[in-house]
Amino acid sequence: MRFLNRKIVPPPACLSTYRLPQDWGAVTFADKTAIVGQLNRLQGQRCAYCECDLENEGRYPHIEHFVQRGRDPRQRFVWANLFRSCSHEDRCGKHKDKKEIVASYVQGVLVKPDVDNPRAFLRFRGDGEVEVRHDAPSAQRAAETIRVFHLNHVALKAMRKSWMDAARQQAEEIAEFGLDDETEVLFQLLVEDWRGKPHEAAIFDVLGV
Repeated sequence: MRFLNRKIVPPPACLSTYRLPQDWGAVTFADKTAIVGQLNRLQGQRCAYCECDLENEGRYPHIEHFVQRGRDPRQRFVWANLFRSCSHEDRCGKHKDKKEIVASYVQGVLVKPDVDNPRAFLRFRGDGEVEVRHDAPSAQRAAETIRVFHLNHVALKAMRKSWMDAARQQAEEIAEFGLDDETEVLFQLLVEDWRGKPHEAAIFDVLGV
């Protein structure tokens, strides 16, 4: 999970055409496509929570309501409440929306990636596991975010580790050149090359950036 600057991405105009008591089902396919387009600009076609690649998510990508539509209908068509999440049932948005999970946490406790800086709360270990950062502003919020979005799902950890290992290997190859100015330039180029890739936050932790 990494910070998303929503201020630089305007809401899609179509959202303003919907009003309560309309349901989300009233949103047309064309308007959902426009919403997804703006969310892609915000997130770079990566899941807002696990940072996996969403480029091949199919014709009906998952538009995620951070605060569930049933929990607070007033946020049904609010741009700030919408993210793209992966479609995996056992992690991220769909895991958060399971009845037993919804009932298990207090609204407002989760780290919201366009408001909070997730890197202040979460730390990624070399084995792919995410944990509470020792100096997190709120250990409870960090722990609940990991639990509710199931960010330590076994398959997700393995995927994350493979990306981290690749970045680590490249950094070690650069380090073999020594600690001169040229090496520093090469390392910064490496960082920029990994920026925007899936699991960026985990990669930057392993690179010490």
